[in-house]
Amino acid sequence: SDALQRSHPDAYAITAEVLAWSDNPARAANVASAAALLADRLHATVSTLTDAAMSAEEVAVAGSRGRHCATVVDWPQSDASQQLLALATTPLWLVRGSATAPLRRLLVVLRGFASDHAEVEWAGRLVEPGGEITVMPLAGPQANAAKQWPPISGQRRDQIQKCLDYLHGVGAHAQLKYR
Repeated sequence: SDALQRSHPDAYAITAEVLAWSDNPARAANVASAAALLADRLHATVSTLTDAAMSAEEVAVAGSRGRHCATVVDWPQSDASQQLLALATTPLWLVRGSATAPLRRLLVVLRGFASDHAEVEWAGRLVEPGGEITVMPLAGPQANAAKQWPPISGQRRDQIQKCLDYLHGVGAHAQLKYR
């Protein structure tokens, strides 16, 4: 891969960005470190929002513009970061603790759609060989109201199974957990 990149640099031009933001200045360095780790694995650059007082709406809008493929934020502890969970249109990477490469454990939350496979591929790149990836599918409101267990069925279940199969195929210890 490195030889191909050196011989054909235009084919490997950086086309994506990872957005980093923290509403807690004391944790901004950890968020920036995690964004750099993710960007390195995705062959992307990092763009950082430095205003900790930004609203969740402003961060979500910034993440949806341009070439952002993911938004990296601190573990939600404030109202703004919790609101961002509902508003973000790009994949969210939540940072808890410090990020070191490669990661030993990773939690991936999936919706059960085909687009989840991109998240799973990223997780496979970020976790160390033999590392642990916990896959937690989100259940829709219909499943919760019916109190079904497991709360995922049909095509969503099949898609999540494909994601688990992929993770096992790349050597990760993947496990499925419901809330």
